[in-house]
Amino acid sequence: MEAGNKIRLFNRNGCLSRYALYAYTSNSLSRAEMEMIEEHLRKCELCSEAIKGYKKHHQSVLFKNDLHFLSRRIRDRYNKQYSEQKRSLLFLAYVVISVVILLILVFLIYRFYQVSG
Repeated sequence: MEAGNKIRLFNRNGCLSRYALYAYTSNSLSRAEMEMIEEHLRKCELCSEAIKGYKKHHQSVLFKNDLHFLSRRIRDRYNKQYSEQKRSLLFLAYVVISVVILLILVFLIYRFYQVSG
């Protein structure tokens, strides 16, 4: 990819874009871009496994549709993980709110019986 090329190497989630996957596996990146991707691959197990799996199963010609499929799988897996984390946080928030409401109700009932008794 040339320096003036506007194709992004990383998607909004911070993982490799399908264009980066294709360019990396076809060795069509500049040295600086290769280094950026290799740095990401050292930190991101998901992208690293995608690259390894692709190279293992497609040692001949690279197909853009396959890379699109891999990119979509990465995006879906990231969204699933994010969704599960969000669900866990929402559940925790509901539990905390429920406990606070319960404590307020217990306090109000206690005060009511204390005043009337």
